[in-house]
Amino acid sequence: MEPNPSATCVTTGPTRPHTLTRYARTDSETGGASPLLRVDTLCSMVVLSEVHREASRKGEPMRHLMGVLVLLLCLTLVFGLVACGIADIVKDDVAPSTPTITKTTPDNDNTPTFSWNAATDDGTGVDHYEVNMDGGWIWLKAGDVTTYTWYAELSDGSHTFEVKAVDNARNAGTAASLTFTIDTTFPIISSVTVPSITETGCTIAWTTNEDTTCQVEYGTTAAYGTSQPASINFLCSYAYCHMINLTGLTADTTYHYRVRAIDSSGKETISRDYSFVTVPS
Repeated sequence: MEPNPSATCVTTGPTRPHTLTRYARTDSETGGASPLLRVDTLCSMVVLSEVHREASRKGEPMRHLMGVLVLLLCLTLVFGLVACGIADIVKDDVAPSTPTITKTTPDNDNTPTFSWNAATDDGTGVDHYEVNMDGGWIWLKAGDVTTYTWYAELSDGSHTFEVKAVDNARNAGTAASLTFTIDTTFPIISSVTVPSITETGCTIAWTTNEDTTCQVEYGTTAAYGTSQPASINFLCSYAYCHMINLTGLTADTTYHYRVRAIDSSGKETISRDYSFVTVPS
């Protein structure tokens, strides 16, 4: 950038002259954009400074005051131009990437915890994350974190959790979502019966209020000692029916048994103790 000989500010005072050579960028140097600071403004500031100094020396208060006011106006203009230039430099209109969500607590926890991978942002960087549950109209600011525990107890059933990243330019990324189920209801075991008993075997039947994995523990004492999974499971009349056939029993013997049922959320219910006597030989 070469000095422009025709563009100088010359000021003279009582003691010395002052010359400011303006180094103005050409359109080819700036790509056609206006320079951040106008050289005219800087020159004006130098002139005003000399005027202010001369007025102060001569004791002209009105002229001195006007010089101060105009100088402050010029400084305001300069700093405004600088601020606009900085804003142009850091302009960011690209949103952060979309994270991937994982639920880290079991389905029987009705205040679930979620985690997600950190979003990326090539502009101003990620500032914070916002979360939402079930399409609520308020997004909660979670902070610059990658894990969040929902603050309120959720009802049993299906829910959807969402999270999105927001960068320092306030661009919000596309929200990631995860649909999950809350199940805090324990299985209910009912209608336990022994519809068939022989000398060496029997059939045990029962129902549950939800789909469960069941087994029967049995033995000649209440300590049981043997277990066997249910062999028949089907939906019947608003309940889930289960059945098991026990074999290899001893005739004319009292057996104790109980039913264990575990649902998909890992909640287990154990029935009370029951007993039956095999048929004498």
